[in-house]
Amino acid sequence: MTPISVIELLPSTEKQIDTFANSIKESILDGYFDYRKYLYQKKMMEKTFELLENDFEFKEFLQKEIEKFGKYGVSFNDLKFELQDRKTWDYSMTGDSELENLIEQKKKIDEAVKARQKLLQTAKKPFADIDTGEIIHPASYSSKTFIKSSTKK
Repeated sequence: MTPISVIELLPSTEKQIDTFANSIKESILDGYFDYRKYLYQKKMMEKTFELLENDFEFKEFLQKEIEKFGKYGVSFNDLKFELQDRKTWDYSMTGDSELENLIEQKKKIDEAVKARQKLLQTAKKPFADIDTGEIIHPASYSSKTFIKSSTKK
C-alpha cells in the first residue's frame, strides 16, 4: 500500500464523507475501534497535510498547475480550485505621522483595556468605581472542554 493508495480510499463526495464519518463514529461508539487510535491518526493526518501545505516546492507546483487553466481555475469533481491574491499592506514607509500617533494611541488603549479586563477577571465581588460611583461586577466566563493533543516527552 502506498500513500497515494491511502488517499484514494478517502471519501470523494459529500455522501461518501457522511457515510465515512458515520461509520467511524459508530465503530468508536460501539467499542469496535479504539478512540485513542482515532485521535492519534486524526492528529497525524492533520500534521501530514500541514507539512504538504507548507512545503514551498509542493505549493509552487500546485500553483503552476492551476495557473495553466487561467483566471477561472480548474474544477475536479464538485470542487473548483483557483488562485487568489491576498494583499498585505505595509504602512512603515509612508511617513504618515498621524497614522503613527494613532497606532501609538491604540497600543496604549489596548494596554488599558487588558489591564481593566484583568481587574474584572480577578474581582471576587462587586465594587464601586471611585470616580463615578458605578457598581461594577466581576466578569463572568464560560468554558468549553476540548481535546488537546501533545507529544509525550
